[in-house]
Amino acid sequence: ENLIDQIIKSGQSAPRRESYLVTGEDLILIEESASPIKDQNKQLNGIVYIFRDITEIMVRQKEIEFLSYHDQLTGLYNRRCFEEESQKLVEERRFPISVIVSDLNALKLTNDAFGHLVGDQLIVSYSNVLKNVFREEDLVYRIGGDEFAVLLPDTPEKEAKNCILRVRKELEHVKVDQIPVTAAFGVSVVTENGNSLAEVFRHADEAMYKQKLSDYAQVKRAIINQIILANYENQVEEVVEKIVNFF
Repeated sequence: ENLIDQIIKSGQSAPRRESYLVTGEDLILIEESASPIKDQNKQLNGIVYIFRDITEIMVRQKEIEFLSYHDQLTGLYNRRCFEEESQKLVEERRFPISVIVSDLNALKLTNDAFGHLVGDQLIVSYSNVLKNVFREEDLVYRIGGDEFAVLLPDTPEKEAKNCILRVRKELEHVKVDQIPVTAAFGVSVVTENGNSLAEVFRHADEAMYKQKLSDYAQVKRAIINQIILANYENQVEEVVEKIVNFF
């Protein structure tokens, strides 16, 4: 509705509103408002119509909203979103809800040996695998530095474990600076009459941690081998120091 026509009909100020202005190929978001100008007899004598371009403001606002629920490095949902969405799934009774907890192996060792940029590449590569494997309706989160979680509504445990197998299969072909990308996993399920979400998450986390401990020696050996194979011919002392720090 045209704000000027609205004021002519009502004689009252029109509330602010957002609308779009098309100029050539550009689409500009504007905020517009209008107010009547009245004489001493309260007769309409004119109208003040104000509009301003708020495209950049809205872009920044959307960026802030995105970052409040997403991890900046990977673009995955963050821990805040995980906590809110998991409770929402329980309230919507999307049982069984499979909860997968995952921990990226050797991130600290990679950061110490090769720097945080390589560590970040490890995180991004792993998150890309998760995005590719899971369905659009599945919810993938980065909930900590090397911690990830996946919520699978309406999904039994067997299907969730098959998803983990697919992730492992994909990871066989992924390396960052010749460092293999591996992860430990734990899975548990929220059922209609079963444990609470917090208990299920704890069970999945405990299972993941046990697997991480069993894999640790193998992962450490792979990192050490990569340090030795890296281009450190003239930095023997540094190589030895890095290896010693792992023990």
